[in-house]
This record gives sequence, structure tokens and C-alpha cells, in this order.
Amino acid sequence: MSEDQGVVVVAGATGRTGVLCVEKLAAAGTPVRALVRSREKAAGLPKGVEIAVADTSDRQAVRQALEGATALIIATSARPQMKEGGRGPLDMYYPEDGTPEKIDYQGQVNLIDAAKEAGVKKVVLISSLGITNPDHILNKIGNGRILEWKMKSEDHLRASGLDYTIVRPGHLEGQNHPPRTLVVGTGDTLQGAVSREQVADVCIAALRSPAARNKTFELISVEGPPTTDYDALFAQV
Repeated sequence: MSEDQGVVVVAGATGRTGVLCVEKLAAAGTPVRALVRSREKAAGLPKGVEIAVADTSDRQAVRQALEGATALIIATSARPQMKEGGRGPLDMYYPEDGTPEKIDYQGQVNLIDAAKEAGVKKVVLISSLGITNPDHILNKIGNGRILEWKMKSEDHLRASGLDYTIVRPGHLEGQNHPPRTLVVGTGDTLQGAVSREQVADVCIAALRSPAARNKTFELISVEGPPTTDYDALFAQV
């Protein structure tokens, strides 16, 4: 996609990675529309960012939110909560209206289908490392099988006919982690972490890079100079 790509919609715009995508797009002067579940949650977004209020379970509202957009970044994900007195991942649960099936599959399918109907030209989906491992600890949290639902969503996007990039980041680190050298791979052979900031950078670069077209890859970082040539990075996949 060219620099004059038009409006980029970010779904999950108030999440920890989605908000970084919004901020970086806005700082670069790219027209950005934040898709949020409530206007109150969008209060901290950069001034001038367009706000679209829609729950991803509402197909019609999602379709309206994508009207006139050229690209879509999907940064939605179910978030487990800790049970009272709980101590670890297996003591967590998903609220009834926020299960992986509803957020990571049904909601993302609605976004993908609506994007196709609206004529969106590019979709970038943030998925997860370890997605092909049925015994992964993430699948056991709240019995939500989150990676299985993420895989179903990935499959739906790949079959949609849309121009896509699917990014499967490793453990997501906060903003206090400096950028490092990015490593990409396929087949779930990588293990490691990557900062949310660098995930956002990769998603935005994928919107514009022909080398990222219709690719699915894992993403981690290792000690070394920060990656700046994203075309070369995507070409490794």
C-alpha cells in the first residue's frame, strides 16, 4: 500500500498494543479511526483520532465503523481475569461476554467479513506464538482454548480473499523494554518475547510493504540493534 493509503481502522484501539498502533499512525499523519466498545475508553487517545463505537459482536455496527476505510489492524483479544484468591494462570477465568470464542473468533470474523464488504484493501491481524500447540498453557486458562479460536480466525482471514498479514508475536513486553533485533519464523519454531511497541511497528509496516502480503509469521526479538528495514524482515518469511 502507498503512503496515501487512506483511513486505517484499529480494532482493539484501547488495548495495550492497539493504542500503540493508534498513536504511531496518528504521529505519522496517517488518518486513523479507533474502533472501541465505549467512547469513555477512548478518552486517552491522541487528539484528532476519529472514534467509532462498536462491539465486534454487532456485525452491522462493525460494518458501519469500517465504511470508507482502506486498511484494518485487528488488535482485539480476550483478556482473562484472576479469580478471588487465585495465584496463577490456571486460577483465571474469562467473563461471559469476553470469552475467546466471542472475541478472538466470532468478533474477528465479523471484522474480517465487514472489511471485505466495505472494500478494505489490507488486513493485519495480531495473533499469537504457540498457536499450533494444542497443549499450550494459554489454551488451559479458563478452559477458553484461546489459541484454537485464534487459529480459526486466522484460517478465516486466509480464506477471505483479502490482502492480509498475520503476526504471531511471542510474549508481549511493555514499553519499558528497548527495541531489539526482530526475528521472524514459521512453523512455531521460535520461542521468546517482543515488545508491544515493536509489534505495533511491524503491523504498521506491513500495511505498506508488498513483502508482507499474504504472509503468516511468528515474531520475537533478540539482543542486537533495532530492526529498521521491515521489507527485508518480511522477505525472510
